[in-house]
Amino acid sequence: MMRFNVFSKRLKQAMGSETNYAFAKRSGISEPLLRKYLSGVSIPSMEKAWKMAVAANVSLDWLAGNTPLHNTNQTKIRSSLNPRPGDLDISFTGGIKHTFVGFNVRLRKAMGDETPCMFAKKSGVSGSSLHNYLKGLVVPSIEKACRMANVANVSLDWLASGCRARSQLSQKILSSSDKDVQEYIPLYEPSFLNRKRPWRHSSNILTHLAFSAHSLHEQGLNPNQLLAIPVMGDSMAGVLKDGDIVMIDLERNQLDAEAIYVVLLNGQLYAKRLQRLFDGSVRIINENKSYSDVVVEKAHLSNIEIIGRVIWFCGWT
Repeated sequence: MMRFNVFSKRLKQAMGSETNYAFAKRSGISEPLLRKYLSGVSIPSMEKAWKMAVAANVSLDWLAGNTPLHNTNQTKIRSSLNPRPGDLDISFTGGIKHTFVGFNVRLRKAMGDETPCMFAKKSGVSGSSLHNYLKGLVVPSIEKACRMANVANVSLDWLASGCRARSQLSQKILSSSDKDVQEYIPLYEPSFLNRKRPWRHSSNILTHLAFSAHSLHEQGLNPNQLLAIPVMGDSMAGVLKDGDIVMIDLERNQLDAEAIYVVLLNGQLYAKRLQRLFDGSVRIINENKSYSDVVVEKAHLSNIEIIGRVIWFCGWT
């Protein structure tokens, strides 16, 4: 049986520094309900848990404290393309609008030749409840869904979405003492540079980059607050080339020292070196001196939004 404190603890970790209000809005649930989940007073339905897992960019199996025995039609991989948004039955328009469909069909498939009576007994659910799940009349709690997934030997992610799930791709907040554990940081496609705040939207993820959980922990980094994007253009040539990959720490979104940051300016994202001047203004520095530096006066700093600090980059030599 899943322990309530496991779910609430992992939900807090998955949310990171995001406020309850913002996370609840993106997840499509009420803030009072989210507070109940965080305190362990209440446990969500499988549907609500799936919405929160999608919003937090973690696997449902991890969020529920569940360890799948093996996943239907899934292969464990280190790096792969993310599923299309249509495969996840999710559309993003000012927050998550989630259509939770097909669970009952996948549950019946997962049961195989097992009789409903025997499957219900093994899963610790009543026969009438299982009947309602199979008819699509009711969605189980995430706790009961865990038990059924384990009995059926399938992952919660597959049971919820019917596609290759995040369980092999997304970040796992695990003990840093295990140096073999990998964290998977999402790499976003270039086209998302034209959209404001696209991170956590699975439709824009190209693949995931594997990093040692131990090394990230040693650097004091929270994997849930990291993302990677490709550099576009040659304005930072000499340090960053067109096509290089940079990883950003979203928690470091204040100009605390001269460094390279990703900033949002006029609806576009740029990787630039920022330098605070004595009068409070900020110089935006281009490493390629074919481009002029720009000084933003203190009165106009609100026009620049620092998304995060570049903490790692790589590219072809």
